[in-house]
This record gives sequence, structure tokens and C-alpha cells, in this order.
Amino acid sequence: MKLQAIHNLHEAGVDIVPVTTIINGINNEQVGNIIQFALDNPKKINFLSFQPVSFTGRDEEVSDERRAAQRYTLSHLAHDVKNQTGIGEPTRDWFPISFISTFSDFADLVHGPDRDWGQISCGCHPNCGIGTANSSTPCSLPRTSPWSTTPPAARPYRSLE
Repeated sequence: MKLQAIHNLHEAGVDIVPVTTIINGINNEQVGNIIQFALDNPKKINFLSFQPVSFTGRDEEVSDERRAAQRYTLSHLAHDVKNQTGIGEPTRDWFPISFISTFSDFADLVHGPDRDWGQISCGCHPNCGIGTANSSTPCSLPRTSPWSTTPPAARPYRSLE
């Protein structure tokens, strides 16, 4: 049913961005499978978004033990991606999402002055989120890998230890 919905949305021209909340010990072992699904369906899945669980607000019922056991951080995500897929290096290929402005500014320049300007940009705190850019290699080109990570020149120095 869900695969048919994805197919129908794609056929209707709708951009599909799965958003998955990740909870340690509940579904964090599925990160690799979700990424593989996106890699297997590059024309249908434009982007993936993982949201590590956040215990905030009215969470008096969440015990300290449960909070510690289910806590899932951004560095956990980077390491799970590497461990489950072999894609990327946690301390090299991930960057704060506010760094996406670098890519969007470049896209604006590449598209030229006749195109609409103002790609996505984010000015949030560096600890708010992290991202990595991977792109599928077109099938007509020789491949050593079905994906490639962000080019080295675009990688800021940072640590996710």
C-alpha cells in the first residue's frame, strides 16, 4: 500500500521526502534500510530526513533511565549510516545544516540570472541538525560506487565524536 502511494505521488509530480523519527533501541537499526530504499528509488525519493527523538516539553512521564536508553543524537545517526551502509565517514562527510546555504548559493549561481533565485537556506544553530550530500551516479557512467559524498572542498572541519 505504501509503495503504491509513493508510486502514485511520483506519477502526479509530487516531491517525496520521507521523514523518520529515530529512537535508540526502537528503530535505529532501520537507518540503513531506509537509505537503501532511497538509493534504489532515486527518481521517486528526492531527499531523506531523519529526526532523532527529542525528549522535551511535557515529558515528566519519561524516566531518566528511559531517556538515557532511547536518546539518539546526531552523531549516532552519522555513525549508524556508516555502520549500516558503508556510506560516508562520520567525522568527515557530515556538516551543520546551516552549511547547506553554501550549496544553495552555488546552485543559484549555476542556474544563472534568468532562473528564480533563492534556493533553500538555513541559519539555524550548528547543533540543530546535520546533513550530508550524496548523489547517485547516472547508470551510463562507469561506477566504482552507487553514490558519492560531498566533494572535499565543500567540507568544513568539525568533529562528531
